[in-house]
Amino acid sequence: MTETRTVPELPALLASIWDRLEKSCDRISQPWSHPVLSTIGSAGPEARTVILRRLSASRRELVAFTDRRSAKVDELRDDGRAVWTFYDPQDRWQLVAHSTIDVLSTGDFADLCWHESRPESLRCYLGPYAPGQRTPEPCFNTPLDLTPGAATHGELEAGRSNFVVLRATVHSLDWLELHSQGNLRARFAWEESKWTCDWVTP
Repeated sequence: MTETRTVPELPALLASIWDRLEKSCDRISQPWSHPVLSTIGSAGPEARTVILRRLSASRRELVAFTDRRSAKVDELRDDGRAVWTFYDPQDRWQLVAHSTIDVLSTGDFADLCWHESRPESLRCYLGPYAPGQRTPEPCFNTPLDLTPGAATHGELEAGRSNFVVLRATVHSLDWLELHSQGNLRARFAWEESKWTCDWVTP
């Protein structure tokens, strides 16, 4: 029996994309919770997996956290353009979000993100070495004297200076659905204070 396929209207699809992103925030079990973030480095493109920590559909914002000492911080300060790639292997949905990222190390929003984060996710900012630094032997780069899940924000405060918020403003979204009955693709662009929606060829 042939599977019945429903093709959504574009405005409904856009709403569904933002809803799925919102439900993925800081939830590791959701496939869209850990996108690949691509930036422009001195030697060319760079990419790594990050965790989607916060979101605002009304402000078109995606938020991730990182270590102030990581290479992507300098890359983004030099050129804030960045691409987020999400993929859901079950529904076979891919989403590519083009954005501009602001790097925030101080201020109310950065402080809010720090204090609302789970203590266990902040332990890595106490690492004595910068991410990517060469070491003579395997290095976990986290303090071993803190029991996972038991540390408080007070105990972790020394890592606050290494905590950076990456706040992205999304300019366009490229959605792709892989399907046995034919792939579908749509593009959404923020133009003149509103989203424009178009079907495009896969």
